[in-house]
Amino acid sequence: MDSPNFCIKLSNDYEMPMVGLGTFQIKDQESMKRALTSAIDAGYRQIDTAFSYKNEYLIGEVLNEILRNGKIKREQLFIVSKLPLNGMKPDAVEYFCKLSLTSLQMEYVDLYLLHFPVPSKRTDNDEEVIAVQGKFLATDHVDLIETWKAMESLVDKGLTKSIGLSNCNSEQIQRIYNSATIKPTVLQVECHAYLPQYELQELCQKLNIAFTAYSPLGCPGFPEFALNSWGVRDLEEPKLLQDRTLKEIAKQYKKSPAQALTSFLINLARRSNFGRSQAWVGGEVECSDTGQKDHRNPDVADRANVVLEQTTRKVERMPRTATTKRRIFSRSKEHYRGRGDKDGYPNANQGPNSSAQTKCKEGQVSQKEDSTTTKVAAIKASPQKEQPKKGRQAKSKKARSSDPTAKATK
Repeated sequence: MDSPNFCIKLSNDYEMPMVGLGTFQIKDQESMKRALTSAIDAGYRQIDTAFSYKNEYLIGEVLNEILRNGKIKREQLFIVSKLPLNGMKPDAVEYFCKLSLTSLQMEYVDLYLLHFPVPSKRTDNDEEVIAVQGKFLATDHVDLIETWKAMESLVDKGLTKSIGLSNCNSEQIQRIYNSATIKPTVLQVECHAYLPQYELQELCQKLNIAFTAYSPLGCPGFPEFALNSWGVRDLEEPKLLQDRTLKEIAKQYKKSPAQALTSFLINLARRSNFGRSQAWVGGEVECSDTGQKDHRNPDVADRANVVLEQTTRKVERMPRTATTKRRIFSRSKEHYRGRGDKDGYPNANQGPNSSAQTKCKEGQVSQKEDSTTTKVAAIKASPQKEQPKKGRQAKSKKARSSDPTAKATK
């Protein structure tokens, strides 16, 4: 791929730029045009979108204008889109992929991801609806293996060059990998200083799956999105950019907190994708520290890599907390446990291939994968110490506690 953006080689020998532009929540044409134009001018070649973002048509309009002007060629771009939750039935996969291609005004995408491993009910107007007035809607019954087989057919038909997964846990990844004819080439998950996903990275290395991080800054806008889109009000987003330790690290290296977090992820990418990317990958991003322009100069890269590694080690030692999305989907697994079909929810005891079983296990596995994060979440979620009660009720309780005949209760 002819691009100033460094790439990694996927398991199917296609190249993917290591840095991409996410377009989540860009809703108007002016903002999209400004974002895409600036990104491409800066050297970005990977553009990430999804059917769920409801902005693929904006990307199509802007990119086609850029392509017509001859600023860049289509083969120099790496376009990523994703299968929505309501398109996971095997007979709907190709339909929703073609909807995305029509909106993007393209014949193919470079990478098509299964967006989230929990299928939702399909609506008459094909709109993806996850929650209404703060309540998550019932899911549908779909076997992920069958969905993946339909994803494989997209490659055979030339609608996408590569296929991959997003928001899946280790058990789901392994199960799909074991049964796949066309293996997943990419896993895209939330990953940042509070949620580094080390175990998933190790699994991806083992299976030769490229690891991609989203929400590198902790997704500070997610509570507002959840409120406006789902009606969910009780979210408390950990303020990663406001972390005191992170600010101290950034100040030490005369960088912003966002730059320190990006450096952390670049180094994770270099570790996770070792052997598939250029050795100087860390140097290109961090060479601004040295004031040099020759990003391929070994001396410059070496000095930059030292700074990068030092920053990474310090960020790794930061105290971690749970992310909003981790708590949402961990909590939402309760929707699937013990309710059965009478309330419209899948029964959690339907067998190893059921979507309900997969979702229930997802919460369990994700907690195991990052015990530090989950433990902190449990502490934060625990009720505060009970305040002393006033008046007659408090006196009554005191009297009971001093009564030697009173029985202890559990």
